[in-house]
Amino acid sequence: MSREITSREFKRALAQITPTDQQKKFLQAHYRAVGRVATTTNLKVAAGYKSYGAVNLQYGGLAKRIAKILKRSAPPVRLDLLVKFVPRKKLSNEHWILHMRPAFARALRSANWVK
Repeated sequence: MSREITSREFKRALAQITPTDQQKKFLQAHYRAVGRVATTTNLKVAAGYKSYGAVNLQYGGLAKRIAKILKRSAPPVRLDLLVKFVPRKKLSNEHWILHMRPAFARALRSANWVK
């Protein structure tokens, strides 16, 4: 990724997207998590998904939509646009640790996607 996206840019993109109820649930849970750090399992439970893969799919889709709106679609657009992966050995994909990017968190709050 070239330069990081600012909270103002994220907010502009979020204004053009209507989140689903489940997206709101896992984003709210992630936003409220201590240090804004959560596992995909925590987020799966918060949204009521059956699999952590649904969190990856929804977060990834959101990242692609934001990148497209902001014309930042140099491939590949990945989830790391919105979160940082915290490396941990011996964790399965189900327990990956995600740290929400501060600019994205500020934009979520400012756009009233989270409280």
